[in-house]
Amino acid sequence: MKKGHPVLTIFLFFLGWVFMYADRNILSPVMGDIGEQWGLTKTELGLMSTVFFASYAAMQIPTGFLADRFGRVKVLVIGYILFGVATFLTGLATTFGMFLLMRALTGTLEKVLIMDHSTVSLQASLQKDIEGLCRH
Repeated sequence: MKKGHPVLTIFLFFLGWVFMYADRNILSPVMGDIGEQWGLTKTELGLMSTVFFASYAAMQIPTGFLADRFGRVKVLVIGYILFGVATFLTGLATTFGMFLLMRALTGTLEKVLIMDHSTVSLQASLQKDIEGLCRH
């Protein structure tokens, strides 16, 4: 892993977590308004969250394969960009079907980011520990 400025790295990880947290939690307070605007039933409103978390869960194993194949940092950077695009497109959805599709895509990409945040942070931490042990 290339050495970079740790404060910048920590700040970027922090921003990523803030955006992911906001994305996951913003839906609940506005579900009533969305349901009213599109005339949705409570079942359809529940489906909005289900689609997100089902796609998130489905990416558990494939995300690891992607990171191993292409590198964690590369997958993380591409994931950030695509997550931002998917989140933006979610706000532009004009139909319930489009909204569900964008929520599924956002859930898929959010899993990529969470896995890579954790492993890149762990890798950097372990690298520092290993370097410290080798010096003694």
